[in-house]
Amino acid sequence: MTTINAFRLDDYSGLIITDEERTWHLRQKLNSIEKIKSFVPSEIQRNYGIAARLTSTGVCSVGAELVRGTKIKFQKMYEEEIEKIGEIPEFFLTIEEMCHVIFDYMVELKHRHIDDLLISKYGFDTKDFTRGYFMSCNKKVEIKDKEVIKGAEEIITWSRRTPETNKVFGNMAIVAGYDPKDGFRMFHLSLAKGRFEPVPFIFRMDGSGRDITEIRYNDYVNRKTFRKRRGSIDPVEAMVMMLEGFLQCRRIVIGVGGWPNIVYINGREKDNMKKMKEFDDYRAKLASEIVDAYEAELLSRKVCYDLIEELIFNDGDFESVHMKMWKCAENPRILSRFLRGHKF
Repeated sequence: MTTINAFRLDDYSGLIITDEERTWHLRQKLNSIEKIKSFVPSEIQRNYGIAARLTSTGVCSVGAELVRGTKIKFQKMYEEEIEKIGEIPEFFLTIEEMCHVIFDYMVELKHRHIDDLLISKYGFDTKDFTRGYFMSCNKKVEIKDKEVIKGAEEIITWSRRTPETNKVFGNMAIVAGYDPKDGFRMFHLSLAKGRFEPVPFIFRMDGSGRDITEIRYNDYVNRKTFRKRRGSIDPVEAMVMMLEGFLQCRRIVIGVGGWPNIVYINGREKDNMKKMKEFDDYRAKLASEIVDAYEAELLSRKVCYDLIEELIFNDGDFESVHMKMWKCAENPRILSRFLRGHKF
């Protein structure tokens, strides 16, 4: 249960925003989960300007396994290519090619977890089930029991959805990033659908907050001309809209909470290590408060947009932007009460 969202601004840049809440066994919630993950080794980003992030929904441990495993794979592929040609290769991979690797590893994880589930229930894995027998204490045991066969088939094919199988098949991810060859691209990966595909629109979201954010994003995009949608979306306006969607999700959707985590990817930046800005600290909290106050009509539109532009896109200092927010508020006393949760 979460909200993960990616938005394409133009051929070179885009935004990602997620919440940080995790529901623990449907009884507790934790506001400390990293949902935007780095899978590109820093050496590859530095040498090629590939700036990308993966954000996932489903079981947090599976998402962590996925990112750790693929990051190791990319590092190994890079080192093997250097060893093969005797120098640093001229180009590494596009975002799409990296998604092929990520999805293959995603499927590998699925098989591993399904095998673990089969072994714990029946004592055999998928390979044993396919050939019709397994070995136990050096003895061949044929799989003939109809109930066992039916149960195993339901686990492997997900034809009967249970909490155990949902934890495996319910994992999805959005990969968004820039590479010098193809520009800014977004891809959706789903074990439930068994495929990964390029995002054909300028946004993509997933998680329990999808119904809410999809309405907000659609409403915003539908008011733009085709020419603007194709390459001239105002980044500040888009950031405010995405924060509005996040705040609405946090207010009414179960499983969405905490501070926003924000990533801005800008392929036009000359310094490869600065092509991506990540906000997961007090700046993200301040950005959400600015937009929240704007929605409550406690800050003007111009003030809100100017502060978000300075904070997110112009590397504004937290203290400076924070003080400007209070100075620009028409009624600082009411704003203070509002941000502390008072109703008025």
